[in-house]
Amino acid sequence: MEKTNKIISQIKELLKDQERKTKIDDPIKIKRMKEIFENAEYLDVITLSSKYCFPLKFIKTKDDLLNEKTYFINSINEYKESDYLKNVTRVQKDFYDLFLEYKDKNTLFLIDPPYENTNNLQYNGEIDYKYLKDIFNYKFILFSSEKTNILNIIPENCNIKELNINYNCLKYKDYMISKGF
Repeated sequence: MEKTNKIISQIKELLKDQERKTKIDDPIKIKRMKEIFENAEYLDVITLSSKYCFPLKFIKTKDDLLNEKTYFINSINEYKESDYLKNVTRVQKDFYDLFLEYKDKNTLFLIDPPYENTNNLQYNGEIDYKYLKDIFNYKFILFSSEKTNILNIIPENCNIKELNINYNCLKYKDYMISKGF
């Protein structure tokens, strides 16, 4: 985290006059950002791409980050190391195994499944959401998009909040679906 914060701090200084949630158009600043990425001792590509690439674009490699054609400023702040993972238990398991283990432990499930019918490389086409049906009997928050068919399987007793996204000439709807709190 310390090395990532160092990069964020350098870019924060570089972009101090740039308004948040805007496209970075200055070629000199873009060149300098790429130099910071290139020369970094350690590069957390996923974290940095979430701060400086188009939202919802999933960048996996340093080369992808360096070859990105469009940068944005989504977030400017460093991570607070002391509170970052306070009271968080990190578990690495298949989603359904994790669900079975925690379903009776007063758990709130935060679910952000793949968005089908998007052009992201990690998933394309339609996705079978049947595996989510069991969770609808428990407390959950689920995020989705108008591009998915997930709304067809959401029970009527769930809350659906429509979020109209207008980000640099892109307009679409996302959904936050919840139950149990």
